[in-house]
Order: sequence, then structure tokens, then C-alpha cells
Amino acid sequence: MVPPHGFTIYDDTAVSVETFTAELTITEPDAVADYRAAYEAIEPSALTGDDARALLREIRDDFRKLTTVIQ
Repeated sequence: MVPPHGFTIYDDTAVSVETFTAELTITEPDAVADYRAAYEAIEPSALTGDDARALLREIRDDFRKLTTVIQ
């Protein structure tokens, strides 16, 4: 399961969860472990370097096309 919000793991002892209106700090070990497991599940699909830049260019171009259609 992947959380529907951003989060940062600190030394496997705490997780900072960034929601739309607040930031939460989670320190309960089982909950921190759940976030670690979520990170480990999605990390292999992360893009870096040229692959990440290519994806960002594609997203940028899609947004440009979208704004042209809306206007």
C-alpha cells in the first residue's frame, strides 16, 4: 500500500507526514515500519537522472497542451 500523501522517514524512528493542511510526526514503531515498507515498495520504480528529466519534460509538455485546450 502506498500512502496518498508525502512523507519523510527519519532514521527509522520517526516519520513526518505532509498532508494538505498539516504536518504530523509519527513515532510509533509499527507505524514507522509501515511507512518503511511503503517506501521499499515504491523505491524500485523511482526514476533518476536522464530518465527523470525525460518524464518531467513529458509532464511539462502535457500541461502545456492542456492549458492550450482550456484557453
